[in-house]
Parts: sequence; C-alpha cells; structure tokens
Amino acid sequence: MYDSGLNGESKVSKIIVGSSWHWPFPNSWDLRELTSQTPNNCLPNPLERDTTVWSLNPDGAFTIKSAWELWRYKQDSVPWYNLVWGHATIPKVSFIVWLAIYGRLNTSDRL
Repeated sequence: MYDSGLNGESKVSKIIVGSSWHWPFPNSWDLRELTSQTPNNCLPNPLERDTTVWSLNPDGAFTIKSAWELWRYKQDSVPWYNLVWGHATIPKVSFIVWLAIYGRLNTSDRL
C-alpha cells in the first residue's frame, strides 16, 4: 500500500479506468511484480460489481472450516483415535492417554 501511493481505504475501482487496469507508477520491486503478474485475460468489467470470491469453496463463500482445512497438516487417522478423542471423554484423561501411547509420560524410568 505504501509503495503504491494508495491509502488503506482504497477500492479496486481506484485502479480501473474503463475496462483496463490503471496501476500506480511502480516505484518498488514488489509493485512491479504485482503489476507484471496480472494475467492479460484478467481484465476488469466496468459493468459488473466487484465481489470477493473464496476459491476454496465451490460456492465462493468464506468459511472458517475451509481456512482450517487449507492450513492444517493432514495425516491419516491413527487406529486408537476413538479410544482417546471420543465425544464423552474427559480432556485431562485423553491427554494423559495420548502421552502414554507415545511413551512421553514422566514416569520414574524417564526422570
């Protein structure tokens, strides 16, 4: 934002003139990279209203679940999953069982 000369409240329409992009003068490498990476087939349409689209959902709506699925590290479920993390388990007990399965309890032989 600083390099472009636009303020924090600027809209996309600020850099559109007619049906083409009107980028600010690129006085930084970051701004040059941004303007050069805009695809040629991605032209603004002045007749359509700007909308945001979350491309991780088929309907384009943002959800916390879709963001979580993007960022989390995915692994296969372990066979003891239901033993430890069931809906009726006590969190403290689940944590201790989880540590025991991985052999990380501070028992006398580990102290």
